[in-house]
Amino acid sequence: MTQLINQVVSETPTGARAIKELSAAVGVSRATYYRQRQRLSQPLVDTAAEAELRQTIQAELRQTIQQIALTTRYGYRPMTAALQRRGLVVNRKRVLRLMREEQLLCRPRRGFVVTTNEDVYNQQRLHSALGYRPPVEFEQLSHQPLLA
Repeated sequence: MTQLINQVVSETPTGARAIKELSAAVGVSRATYYRQRQRLSQPLVDTAAEAELRQTIQAELRQTIQQIALTTRYGYRPMTAALQRRGLVVNRKRVLRLMREEQLLCRPRRGFVVTTNEDVYNQQRLHSALGYRPPVEFEQLSHQPLLA
């Protein structure tokens, strides 16, 4: 499909208009034509040199992450920011994956535990309408009939 349209476009002087008309005649949108043409122009095979370069970059990134982790206790988000401050273009997902593989992630902080102890309750609510009484005693007093 794209080869046919490319051949006709190269033969006609009005290329852009021909693409619009030919893609409509074939029943394909122009965006699909341009997307197909872009995919065909890109190489599908990853060369050995590119794979080796990618591995080298990843090894350097691992080493940099380990150096930063020796001096700080960063999670993956601050680690990503530190790497970006050093001028490295790196995604937080890649940093998270590498830190997991190297077991450099910190344990998450414990969540807040709500206490319902009466001593803690009265210390936290000194200004409340309880009048410094435990909740049970306040409930008993509030349900008594009012004196006239």
